Amino acid sequence: MEPFTRRHVFRLGALTGAAALLSGCADTGAEPVTPATSSGSASTQVPDPTDAIPVLQVTISSPPAPLEVIAAGTVPVLTVFDDGLVVTKVAERSLGAVPAQLQQVRREPAEVSDYLQRLADSGLLSGVDYGEPSITDQSSTEIAFNLPGSTGGLSIYAFGDGDALLDGEPAEHRRQLREFLDEAHDWVRTGSPEPFEPDAAVVRGTPAEESGTGESDDAVQWPGEDPAELLRIPTGTRSCGSVGGEQARTLLAAARDNPTALWRHQDELWHLVVQPMVPGQAICGF
Repeated sequence: MEPFTRRHVFRLGALTGAAALLSGCADTGAEPVTPATSSGSASTQVPDPTDAIPVLQVTISSPPAPLEVIAAGTVPVLTVFDDGLVVTKVAERSLGAVPAQLQQVRREPAEVSDYLQRLADSGLLSGVDYGEPSITDQSSTEIAFNLPGSTGGLSIYAFGDGDALLDGEPAEHRRQLREFLDEAHDWVRTGSPEPFEPDAAVVRGTPAEESGTGESDDAVQWPGEDPAELLRIPTGTRSCGSVGGEQARTLLAAARDNPTALWRHQDELWHLVVQPMVPGQAICGF
């Protein structure tokens, strides 16, 4: 199986630009999502960026929560590429700051094309009412897509957990969409998945004194560049930034051994969470 390569990061435009067209789409009954484009340091090996395109991506964003939970929730649970590559997030075993694990399988492009056409033809991504369950503090399922004749994004609140609280068309629409997404997940569950090794990572955090977390004795030496320089994108009370290539792999490996997410850089203490970046995801989507 072909490993994930840097070329996938360069071909985000087809998916991440999709949501810009939402203003011209029919009302979906769900909040539109506008994924951000990706960036990061270039890898030492940069293949031709004219290959696979992410055409369907599903992310489950968390409600207000600790940094570790929010950061983990920004990693897409499903990404389908037009060349048959399918990447899923391995189910979480803890709520710590350990980077998410990803897995991949490759399907025949014709099979993926047929699936995407059926999803586009279903009408589930345009002009559909998914309802608003009367339940608080639930996650939202965000779907970005670039399908035949259907391009954009949507967000469905409490998808799954709140379905039983609805009836009529909203409940039926959720059931049908769940079947489509389960079909894509089954490609991985019933196949022979291999690890997906990302070539980019996102770092989110703040100085530890601002987050009020941990003791200095728990801190590990930060193996990357100065966090004050890296975290250039403000996101509320926190900041974030992205890295690529060898630096991304180094930070991900170090973060797997530091579940406290407390790091020391020179004389400063930082609360930093490192997560893998999958092509198509919003870099700083807190």
